[in-house]
Amino acid sequence: MTKALAVDEVWPRPANFSFRDLAPVRAPVSQAVLEGFASVPKRLPPFLFYDARGAQLFECISRTPDYYVTATEAGILARCRRELGELIDERTVILEYGAGEMQKIRSLLAAGLPARYVAVDIAREQLVVHGVDLARDFPLLSIEVVHADYAHLQARELALPEDCKRLFFFPGSTVGNLEPQDAEAFLRGAADIVGVKGCAIVGVDLQKDSALLHRAYNDSAGLTARFNLNVLARINREVGADFVLSQFEHVAFYNSSAARIEMHLRSRCAQTVTVSGHRFDLAAGELVHTENSYKYLPEGFAALAKRAGFGWVQMWTDDDQQFGVFVLRANPPLDPLRSFHQRADPRD
Repeated sequence: MTKALAVDEVWPRPANFSFRDLAPVRAPVSQAVLEGFASVPKRLPPFLFYDARGAQLFECISRTPDYYVTATEAGILARCRRELGELIDERTVILEYGAGEMQKIRSLLAAGLPARYVAVDIAREQLVVHGVDLARDFPLLSIEVVHADYAHLQARELALPEDCKRLFFFPGSTVGNLEPQDAEAFLRGAADIVGVKGCAIVGVDLQKDSALLHRAYNDSAGLTARFNLNVLARINREVGADFVLSQFEHVAFYNSSAARIEMHLRSRCAQTVTVSGHRFDLAAGELVHTENSYKYLPEGFAALAKRAGFGWVQMWTDDDQQFGVFVLRANPPLDPLRSFHQRADPRD
């Protein structure tokens, strides 16, 4: 597990590394919790997952055999290296939202070296530690890490060069955490960022057997449960709440009618909690909704991307068709690649 470091502890910083802090000052953690607990049903926003401890826990989750997403997507990216390399040249700027531990970007950098890599994430310490590691490993690449909540980030704040070719990278099925209408709006913003000459690479978790999904979000090591409960620990620490973690339990299940995994925290008993001086009653068994993860059919996500302004879509998938890596462009390339729906060739 990566040791949590304060940003100022990460020295020396390579000359090709830079850091910008665009995160809003969050009186909002308390505001978001109060608004969420006043709603019916109660809910908490997913950004609360990613304090330093939460970011560490998610790194551990991504390495468990139960959570197939990370390894499956990494395998697709590795096997499609030749095709990915065709998307990158010396004028390319790669922009990644939710960069995390920056492992998947290494598959792209193995395919081709761009002019610049811009990583955006809300987990500040993780962003700096892994950004510095990446800068040391790729000394010829300009690396900028931006501490920000990309859900509230304006593209103009990133000050990307106007004359560059832009590649928007959004791996890990994070798009599934958005409501479908919000995912469409998000992709429309990505289409505006990359323009007619650029492209987007988006990881999408596909619909599959519900038993496999259940194992992924209820892993045998209990890491996802700790990740979910850590939200309450963060609220206690940052807002002055009095949640007793042992009085809540992690609940995750597949909602087949909505084609999504839902994550909740369930109250084990009738209780009253205090958040920033406000009291809230919870009934025994009451659920607090913390996250959704939508699972798509390939054709459904392609249609969503086209409604968002991407006129050309290609997907690579694994042999079991568990996960899709989509390449999205506003216009078809001059030399179109094969077909929309294809498996990654293990010989590549």
